[in-house]
Amino acid sequence: SGLNYLDSFSGIGGAVSTTGAPSGDNTVTATTTGATGGLVTVSSASATASQTVTTNLTVAGGAKLTATNISVETDSILSVSAASDGGGGGGISIGAGTTSTTGKHYSTLTIGSDAKLTATNDILISADGDTTVAGRAITGNYGLGAGADATSNVYLDYGIKTFVNGDLTAGNLITVESRGYANGDAYAEVDAGGLGVGAHSYSHVRIGTSGEESALTRTEVQ
Repeated sequence: SGLNYLDSFSGIGGAVSTTGAPSGDNTVTATTTGATGGLVTVSSASATASQTVTTNLTVAGGAKLTATNISVETDSILSVSAASDGGGGGGISIGAGTTSTTGKHYSTLTIGSDAKLTATNDILISADGDTTVAGRAITGNYGLGAGADATSNVYLDYGIKTFVNGDLTAGNLITVESRGYANGDAYAEVDAGGLGVGAHSYSHVRIGTSGEESALTRTEVQ
């Protein structure tokens, strides 16, 4: 009898894959802090966070779906951040704050060979992935010969793909799409003062660290 407008498929995560922290904000987070003081002090704080999200949804080859409207969609989210705050003060003070944040996000939607999707109204085939990777490094030192370095490195890979190798028939509109949003945010801040002070900050965002297949959205209809 086919599908009606109330029918839906919910796989793992309801086919809306959200991998996140237990805190409920859907962000995997690492934080650290370090502070010291004295005649000679050396302090450092580093934080590393990484997350990989992979979502795959396949309509098997030879499947037959009939309905008024048909929507086959993936909607996945990756959000990861790292923050460090290191500081010191004293006669001779050296401090460093470092973060390394990595996010790898892959989503693939496939309509298999000879699958037949028939809708009297509309068909939507859509893969959607949102990726946010952030790092924040802060350090501050004060004193004679104070030194401070802050480094934030962000690495982001994503691949959002839709492949259609079946037959789609609709009375009105057929939409086949892949949509990807990628945001890398690296922030480094140094606050230092004193005679002979030296301070440096470095922030880097690298998108597509694993070759051309690691920074793309792709839609193929055969």
